[in-house]
Amino acid sequence: MRSLKSILVATNLTAANDQLFETVMGFSRSFGARLTVLHVQPQQELGMLDAYCQQLEAKLTEEIAQRFANEHAGVDSVVIERGSLAATILRKANEIDADLIAIATGDDPRRVGPVAQAVIEHASQPVLAVHPGQHNAKIQTLLCPVDMSVTSKRGLLNAIRLAHCFGAKLHVLTVVPDVDWPTAAEQSGQIIQAKNAYNERWIQRLNQLLADVDFEDVVWTKELRKGRIDEEICAAALKDRADLIVMGTTGMTGAAQILIGSTTRRLLHQLPCSLLTVKTEDVLSADHEASIKEISDLLDQAQLAINTRDDELAVRKFDAILRLNPFHVPALEGRAQACDRLGDIERADRCRRRMKELQRYPVLK
Repeated sequence: MRSLKSILVATNLTAANDQLFETVMGFSRSFGARLTVLHVQPQQELGMLDAYCQQLEAKLTEEIAQRFANEHAGVDSVVIERGSLAATILRKANEIDADLIAIATGDDPRRVGPVAQAVIEHASQPVLAVHPGQHNAKIQTLLCPVDMSVTSKRGLLNAIRLAHCFGAKLHVLTVVPDVDWPTAAEQSGQIIQAKNAYNERWIQRLNQLLADVDFEDVVWTKELRKGRIDEEICAAALKDRADLIVMGTTGMTGAAQILIGSTTRRLLHQLPCSLLTVKTEDVLSADHEASIKEISDLLDQAQLAINTRDDELAVRKFDAILRLNPFHVPALEGRAQACDRLGDIERADRCRRRMKELQRYPVLK
């Protein structure tokens, strides 16, 4: 999962935002993320005076500063913009290169509002949709539905990372979907045999998916249900009192949007708790995985050079790592050591100064 350093918080100044702010502060503290708070005035109010917007921005800035003052959550800016609600939120997220968009689902706890749904559907970033009836602002229980696809595995890897950071429990759910059993029976000869074979294959594939997943130190359980997928996800979330559902959504890139899958869309009409949707751009894509492997290989080569006291080669290897990731602390430490042995105290000190800066501004490793 890519580093979570910047969160765009889209507020509509209603009571639903109290829960939104409480939840976002937890993300900010856990990941060291900076916040940009955005309020968009609706299109029909474009004729308002600029002075009114400035007064509203000043008032909102003061309220946000007071709310976040003792919460160790850093706010970069509070912005008032005018225009189409969802379109402005999406544009601002891209403009600031946000790693996450946070938005309230709306004032109706029974379903996601149209603005939040549009943001979830069209954002390329992960979207955290905070439910107004959330019983607990602190994330203590996560539910992650999986269906053995690459998309759902992406969601699972992110759910594990979140559970690790929040110290939360993780429930992994798979739902064996309803199928056209008469058609299956024609192929297998008997309906019961077809059902059993289908269920066994599903469980086999689930076990294969989970076998190569590292759950780190996360406390987790798995559950298998049968039926309509969105309905069973809701039932499981209610049973487990989940604070957050984490789902990898089906990404289909187009000229201007990424569309979510049909299961997620149906879930939005009966969402029982907050939802985090994860899309292709915001996880370990093939490019990210290749970079990580390259860094790992370079680190092994640099360590070998350190051990054989080939310090000039070690510096070159550490420099290559830092070009890929300038925040890689082990590379900075190794480079400082190699530079010390080469007598290049100035370069060694620069590495140590950078490490001190990283301690002041935590980043997700």
